[in-house]
Amino acid sequence: MSTQIELYQKLHIPQVKQFNERLKAGNVTMQFPESNFPSWLPKNQNSNLYQEYFLALVNEKVRGGYILKHQDFFINGQVTTIADYQLPLSEGIVNPDFSDLGILLTINALKKSPMLFAMGMGGFTEKLPKLLGAMGWKISEINFHFMVLNPFNFLRKITFLRKKPLQRFIMDLLAYSGVGWFAIKAFHTLRRLKYSLGNLTVNQFVEFDEKADLLWDEVKNSYKLIAVRDSNTLNILYTSPRFKCLEIIEDQKFIGWVVLLDTNMKKHKQFGSMRVGSVVDCLSHPNNASKILNCATNYLIKRKVDIIVANHSHIAWNKSFNQLGYIEGPSNYLFAASRDLAKHIKPFDENKSQVYFMRGDGDGPINL
Repeated sequence: MSTQIELYQKLHIPQVKQFNERLKAGNVTMQFPESNFPSWLPKNQNSNLYQEYFLALVNEKVRGGYILKHQDFFINGQVTTIADYQLPLSEGIVNPDFSDLGILLTINALKKSPMLFAMGMGGFTEKLPKLLGAMGWKISEINFHFMVLNPFNFLRKITFLRKKPLQRFIMDLLAYSGVGWFAIKAFHTLRRLKYSLGNLTVNQFVEFDEKADLLWDEVKNSYKLIAVRDSNTLNILYTSPRFKCLEIIEDQKFIGWVVLLDTNMKKHKQFGSMRVGSVVDCLSHPNNASKILNCATNYLIKRKVDIIVANHSHIAWNKSFNQLGYIEGPSNYLFAASRDLAKHIKPFDENKSQVYFMRGDGDGPINL
């Protein structure tokens, strides 16, 4: 079979739709974009932050594709443009005749951007992280944290923990008896360290400005690998009115910012129909992590969300989540670094806790 991988063009759209129909018929829920023009991050001459779509044509018929999200990162003291390997889809998922296509897609992406990474992927048991691991990529978990604010709604609506009849019975018993409410509230209260807000001011804002640029220059050397978080980049990523952006001032000095979501879920596969608060992104010096996260937590508490969730890879921020009473749960959110990228983090196992990733990175806060 003759296989070519090329840039997604408008003329390919009818074939992409047919490709998606074949995946759907095989009970695959993921779909490749049915437009060749990226709706989220189109290419812009004023930014290195953009997406490109590529298709695999076997005998001139679309049988797969992937997305590259190009972005500037600060790595070991210098800015480098690298790429996020997104949504690799192969008809090999439903047709064994194309079982090798997944490897070909990855090899092709590496040729275009050797400094490649992937995020999310659903956990170590999924096919993509297994493939990347077999190709010599370095993979680690991005820690998951949550805080239950409404125990009754949590016990009644958390789909992830209510899959079986016995689980539903136990969760309902804990909810209606009041035992679950007391246990959850006591756990968070005992664990949470209180941080005084006496010298802190929290302001909501719409657009990042020069304060974000000054903060970025001040703190970027505190992290081994981090996506550039200057005002230009942040204003591209967080334009939606859904995002709640807060700035934190201490003694009249701007010390950090945080981006939050407050979402009324509807039949979510994990959170059911709860109201979910999410810590999507944030930045400060690591020494101020607890102050930033405490302000974010208090803001979402006042909005009366049922649960707050967050993913973070950096050790200082993970310690702050723990100090504030968050529970660390099992994570299916992964970071995978290609061989070339992993060289800049080596030794990987020692330095993986010094990289900086949140749900605002990678695909963005999808499913939140």
